Amino acid sequence: MVGDGAAGRKHPRRLRRHESNEIARRASLAGGASFRSPANFAAKTGRPEGANQRRPSAPINANPRPPPPTIALTDRVADRRPTDALVGFIKSPNRPFGRTSQLPSSRPAVEVLHGGGSRGEKGPSQPMRDHAPSCTPNMYISTSLVLASSKQRRTDGRMRLFLVYAVFFVVSISAEEPTFQTTDANFDVAERGTLELPCRVSNLGEYAVLWKRGGNSDDAWTLVIRDVEPYDSSEYLCELTTDPTMSIRHVVQVLVASFVSIQPDQDPLVVGPNETVQLACIPSGNPKPTVSWERVGATLPNGQQTFGGGQLSLVNVQTSHAGTYRCTATNGVKPDAVSDIRLQVHFKPWVQATTKYMPAKVGADINITCIYDAVPPPQVTWIFNSFTINLAEDSARNMVQFNARQTNFTETILAISNIQQENFGDYTCRIGNNIGTKESTIHVSGKPGPPTISASPPNVLQPTLRWTVLSADPIIEYKIRYRLVAEDGWIDLPPMRASKTDQSRAPNEWHHSEVLRSLMPNSEYEIQVQARNAYGWGSYARDYFVYQTGDDASPATVDNSDASPAPGETKGALVAVASVLPLLLSAAVLTVCRRI
Repeated sequence: MVGDGAAGRKHPRRLRRHESNEIARRASLAGGASFRSPANFAAKTGRPEGANQRRPSAPINANPRPPPPTIALTDRVADRRPTDALVGFIKSPNRPFGRTSQLPSSRPAVEVLHGGGSRGEKGPSQPMRDHAPSCTPNMYISTSLVLASSKQRRTDGRMRLFLVYAVFFVVSISAEEPTFQTTDANFDVAERGTLELPCRVSNLGEYAVLWKRGGNSDDAWTLVIRDVEPYDSSEYLCELTTDPTMSIRHVVQVLVASFVSIQPDQDPLVVGPNETVQLACIPSGNPKPTVSWERVGATLPNGQQTFGGGQLSLVNVQTSHAGTYRCTATNGVKPDAVSDIRLQVHFKPWVQATTKYMPAKVGADINITCIYDAVPPPQVTWIFNSFTINLAEDSARNMVQFNARQTNFTETILAISNIQQENFGDYTCRIGNNIGTKESTIHVSGKPGPPTISASPPNVLQPTLRWTVLSADPIIEYKIRYRLVAEDGWIDLPPMRASKTDQSRAPNEWHHSEVLRSLMPNSEYEIQVQARNAYGWGSYARDYFVYQTGDDASPATVDNSDASPAPGETKGALVAVASVLPLLLSAAVLTVCRRI
């Protein structure tokens, strides 16, 4: 539709692609071509000027102005009039075709987004359309568009319009080369963490960015590794496809917490006495861990608290070396690694009775105790007068057995309630495992036990003899016998009565002392003591007490401060007094007679 005047004008239609290209082609060939007057145009085309054309409300160059510092370029043609025809298109590579770009006259505003990224970085530029002029990202575009028009009317009605178009495209290739804004770096990252390796480049232009690790590559600018594993420890290269190739290097170290394993892989580790044991602590982790050994609750066999190193050697292992050995590995990444191994030293049992003699009183309750230890754990058996005690039998109805583990040994206790005389005798605790068997015997009786004897001072002719006796019933009297070591016969001294002061503060203990006289100088004697209570005479000492006399019999060497005279000595003194008494009486009678 053809419109005349402002009221009938519509927006100028958009030039078709072939029309725009044709106009640009003709303008470039003409280098400032001139068009004929309207009359000539009409004669040539057979159409009046302006026919079948939509005229804009105002031509583009209706109000010409000097070249501005920025030029608005558009792909839309405002008017098809020759004077206003657009002869060129310039497209920024980062602007979609069909949008207006404001370009500085000296340097267009070209925004090059260098590669893709992550975590908020912009992606690559949008590709341009096929019909748009293009320029590579490493070029700067400067554009100068000169539009000149002149109108001249001749007096003969002929008007000639000269339009000179000068389009200059000056493309200058930048002399700047791509440069890295990121430098080589080392990265430490914890296992299962997230790692970001930066690679910032300026003036990238048409070059590409590649990430390489070994034979692998990636064109992302920021390399992100999630759920990092030890395998990710390596050197990473950020590389530009320049000639020669440019690159930066990042060294990645994945920090892995320590882990340890102990060899031999046995828990518990069983060895025998006097063997040699090698314990190996094998660590892993990054950085490489350091390891140390310790013994839980005790020092190491060499007396140290800790031992630095992976190999712990135990030579000539004894039962005291048994226990838990702990290996600790640390590399600065928490938590530290800890592993334990229990060392067991197998050995045959040992057993010890808490006493060899236990005094008892009919109707009382007693506990007979043995302590023992063995590895592997042994079997415990109680024996009475050579017969194994069966707690299920009626004869053992008043007996109970139980065990109690202590720090370095185990107690086995045979409890007897309301003991009777038939329960007096020898009780043996037998301890046995697959390595050996041991036993210990305790004598239980109502009679006094074997005395414990001592003498002082040494090497005198009249030593003071002292003894201690266990008895649940009060002691009535004591008896001493002695002999020379080389002789068979014993010399028995008369029994001596016990006193109330003999009873000790400790329960069931009795003490007494006597001065032993009539011993020969420089002789060796064997001495025994026996005590009696209501149940009868007790047993002698298990071993003879041996005493060596000297040749010094001075009173100063005789210790009789708490000793009483021996019964034989008292009797001898009385006999001597009795024999002298008649003589004294006769002398007294004679004296009286003379006076008369």
